[in-house]
Amino acid sequence: MNRRESRGTISNVRRLAVRVLFVLVFAGLAAAGAGAVGPPEKTRVAVLRLVDDKPLVLRGKGFKPSERVRLTVEASGQRRVRTLVASYSGGFVAIFTQLRVDPCELEARAAGAAGTNAAYKLPERMCPIPLAPD
Repeated sequence: MNRRESRGTISNVRRLAVRVLFVLVFAGLAAAGAGAVGPPEKTRVAVLRLVDDKPLVLRGKGFKPSERVRLTVEASGQRRVRTLVASYSGGFVAIFTQLRVDPCELEARAAGAAGTNAAYKLPERMCPIPLAPD
């Protein structure tokens, strides 16, 4: 191989290396851009559910991770307020051992420090109509 051929081979290798480097950089930028434009974040909807009424157990879901939540329970003329911290998955369970309630008279509200809110009230159609005294 003479000098002229060897220079041609080296320049061909350099051109190939530059092209490969260009493709890798372009692919990396495209991948980074695709991650930034990904699907929209799911909207969280917080819910508060009655798990049991003896003792009273309420479960909250859909709060932000580690969000401080103020839970207010009103039933049978009693009012209890408790401050909780949602788990990493955004949930919590609150147990009120000293509070025995009729689920038809129960109202509960959970207000998160980050603005997440949820409420529980048994629908009217689920509760019997109170009997009039004789």
